[in-house]
Amino acid sequence: MEIQELEEKLKSTLFVLKEDLNGVQAGQVSEKMLKNVFVCYEDGRKNCVLEVASVRVQNSSNLLVKPFMHEDLAIIEKSIANSGLGVNTGKQGHEVLVTFPPVTTKRREELSKLVVEYGNKSKLSGRDIRHNYLKDNKAKTKEEQVKIEKQLMPHMENFNKEVDRLIKDKQESLMKL
Repeated sequence: MEIQELEEKLKSTLFVLKEDLNGVQAGQVSEKMLKNVFVCYEDGRKNCVLEVASVRVQNSSNLLVKPFMHEDLAIIEKSIANSGLGVNTGKQGHEVLVTFPPVTTKRREELSKLVVEYGNKSKLSGRDIRHNYLKDNKAKTKEEQVKIEKQLMPHMENFNKEVDRLIKDKQESLMKL
């Protein structure tokens, strides 16, 4: 693995983190909030809710989820209810009504913990990328190994600083009233 490939993989990890953080919101609901909710079918298939249903905003605290296939209604409702988002679900005709709780200080703290979780997953991915880079670029001598690690260090420090900055910024935006 070349250093440019390492940089691309780290950038890709940051992009995924930004996407995940965009789905965490306090206040106005959006379709993005269901981006990380997956429907697991009995046959082993696993699809994102956004792939098997249309989602629209009903008001500032509710989403309506309409499955493309009517028979998926119950499993979609169950998947959303068990997603860890802390939402209430209920069937409303051929749609699932997803009600987000009012944004209290406690809820903001829960969302802040979720943001930290996303950051930790990104840092873990960064460590895996670093490990793979070191494995692919094994040195024959101790001096070469030190040189490779020194070359890698600024890239990893910048990556970790950017993750920390993104997490801090998101936490601050969540805590604003």
